Amino acid sequence: MEQQYQLSPFTRISLYPDAKALQVECEGFVSSATYRNLMLRGLELIKAYDINYVVYNKKILAPLTPDDHDWLAEEMLPQLFTTSLQKVAIIEAQGGLDHLTLRNMVYAPYLSLSFEVQYFDEVSVALEWFKQEEASTINVTTEMPVEKSSG
Repeated sequence: MEQQYQLSPFTRISLYPDAKALQVECEGFVSSATYRNLMLRGLELIKAYDINYVVYNKKILAPLTPDDHDWLAEEMLPQLFTTSLQKVAIIEAQGGLDHLTLRNMVYAPYLSLSFEVQYFDEVSVALEWFKQEEASTINVTTEMPVEKSSG
């Protein structure tokens, strides 16, 4: 069952607790305070519901300020590393230059991330990517049962 959080007229979060998924969206130009509140609320939900998959839809978000990129890299990402996240799908317009900015300014300082990041131009394709992980996990689990030790 989906739960919606409308944090401002231009930001929203959709939570899908059964699928362990979350979608974060921004529209147009938003202030730094609005953007950061959205991201921090998303982080709270990731932790509260042990979310594994996040869709970060920035397809209709105006480019972030350098200060917001720094905040994302220095404040937000380290907190995400301590969560249950497995995959983050970033949705952006095809040929978006912000893709390079996000990758170079935010993710570059980290040699490796604790979750996979992929870029897509449609949410539906990102959701298929999440389902591939679930199918893979199910196949491994059914083919290789794990015995529980009694201890």
